[in-house]
Amino acid sequence: MWSIIVNEWELFKFNIYNLLYNWRLDRQSYLFSILFTYIALIGLPGLIIEFYNIFDELLIFWFGWIHFAFFTIVIAIISFQRSIDFGKLWVYFLAWSFVFIFFFYNPINFTNSIFRVTRDLNYISIKSQINLWVPFLIFLLLGIFPSENKKSKYGLPNGIIKTNWGYINYPFLDNWNKFWSEFSLYKVGPIISESLSIRVFNISKRISRGELIYYYISYQIIILIFVLIHMILIEVLPDILIMDYLLNLLIYLVYIWISIYMIQVFSMRLHDSGSSALWLFGLLIPYINIYVAYLLLGKGSWHFVSDEIE
Repeated sequence: MWSIIVNEWELFKFNIYNLLYNWRLDRQSYLFSILFTYIALIGLPGLIIEFYNIFDELLIFWFGWIHFAFFTIVIAIISFQRSIDFGKLWVYFLAWSFVFIFFFYNPINFTNSIFRVTRDLNYISIKSQINLWVPFLIFLLLGIFPSENKKSKYGLPNGIIKTNWGYINYPFLDNWNKFWSEFSLYKVGPIISESLSIRVFNISKRISRGELIYYYISYQIIILIFVLIHMILIEVLPDILIMDYLLNLLIYLVYIWISIYMIQVFSMRLHDSGSSALWLFGLLIPYINIYVAYLLLGKGSWHFVSDEIE
């Protein structure tokens, strides 16, 4: 157990090192990142306001602008990473110039809340009072430039990074295409068998983004089995206090199993994306959990590449 923690910690430090020293972002990763960022920029406020049941207008005002400022910084960083990847930094400044010109002719009123919140009995509607689609399209254009196929002071080309065991990269579509070409529901059976055994504690394997679908299907089937067992037991067992305790115990065991199963699946997916399972703690931290979601759902599977990069 201790060796697993040490290995995960070393991998976590390696991930932090790569964030600091490998700045380049290839086309496919950038397009996914910019799309993912804009979805979070637009959709996350509603989830947060509804989850925490925020009513105070002043709190909504400051939350909205802090949220907007945070994602502006994120977009500035990933668009810079894309620009240095294709080696034309002037395009980065040109893109931001167009954004500034757009907001010059469509000025932002900083005295108003960035979000208009409409509440009903059954839902909360949140609408941004800033037009974000034009800047989104401008930054989307940075994805059309091909990567510069040589190393620079900002990192290696084509998403390649150097490790102690060789050079690796994260092809965005390779494993996804392989998954669809080999897709078969027969692969769900072994996953169910494994997840109902002691092997559910094994996090040393790797699973690609596509294979998450198998694990999701397996999860749904197992939950359905537990529900059916619970319903049958309610019908056949006598209605006495001890049986109620046993049925409640079964429910608690299912919750524990779900937690272990999700930790296993997410850990294996993080390992496949070259990331430490310690990033799972980031799911509990607002905004950090957006990056963790990218590692789980967006980042490709790592592969070894050439031993030498020119």
